[in-house]
Amino acid sequence: MSLICRKLTADDASQFKALRLEGAQLFPAAFLLSATEAEAADVAHLRDVLDAGSLWGLFDGDQMAGFAGLRQEHWSRAKHRAHVGPFYVSRSHQGRGAADLMLETLTAEAKRLGISQLELYVAVDNSRAIAFYARHGFVKEGRIPAAILLDGKPQDDFFFVRQL
Repeated sequence: MSLICRKLTADDASQFKALRLEGAQLFPAAFLLSATEAEAADVAHLRDVLDAGSLWGLFDGDQMAGFAGLRQEHWSRAKHRAHVGPFYVSRSHQGRGAADLMLETLTAEAKRLGISQLELYVAVDNSRAIAFYARHGFVKEGRIPAAILLDGKPQDDFFFVRQL
């Protein structure tokens, strides 16, 4: 397994769409968009989104195996902060160090941009993700009630922060 992590571009839109759909289908509580929305996404629109430069892809050869977002706050008083997410690694690459590589790449990019605080949200019942982020220095700072509605039922998220 030879993995690289790089910024996504418009050329990655089709693979991004497919992998995002996979994630939304397998882990619906971990995504803001539904599987139906992921499937209906317009590739032309996704090309524009990817060209904005805030999404990174994890590649095993030519095949996208994961993706992650890093969005820095744009207001001058909050430029020290960035949101991490969405964050997804394909089932075939989970438990193999792929997520570690992707988060380490995002962290290095955040430091390069002068970001000193990373923030993210995790579904309260996603114990695997909670353990992963804790292992990488994220600290639970709060709970967001009804962060999403899944099949009409409210699902809470935890809010995590990591100081760089």
